[in-house]
Amino acid sequence: MYKNKILTIVMPVFNGWPYLKLSVESILHQSFKDFNLIIVSDGSQDFTDEYISNLKDPRVKILKKKHSGIIDSFNIALEITDTKYIARVDADDYYFPQKLEIQIDFLVLNKKIASVGTKATYMS
Repeated sequence: MYKNKILTIVMPVFNGWPYLKLSVESILHQSFKDFNLIIVSDGSQDFTDEYISNLKDPRVKILKKKHSGIIDSFNIALEITDTKYIARVDADDYYFPQKLEIQIDFLVLNKKIASVGTKATYMS
């Protein structure tokens, strides 16, 4: 799964429905395609597991576990990550279509920079 990829996106989720679908779709439709997405269902009891079980994109890996919190979920995903870059996303975040392309291009061109972030807009 990880061969030749340079970015892994980690999404811990606990009962993320109904925002999860929009969030995942915004990631999968990025202009930058060279990534893996690890979704960790942290004991979700809503429609989260049903939705993620039906994802057919080969870049997506699903982990399901008993509820133990967001930090534990993130750390479990990190244990199986072997890419140069890692992004963390919440199940209710939306990525604009060129977000990853802009950030990865910046990191590749600026080797002394260790991390990047973006402006956020609160949506209710």
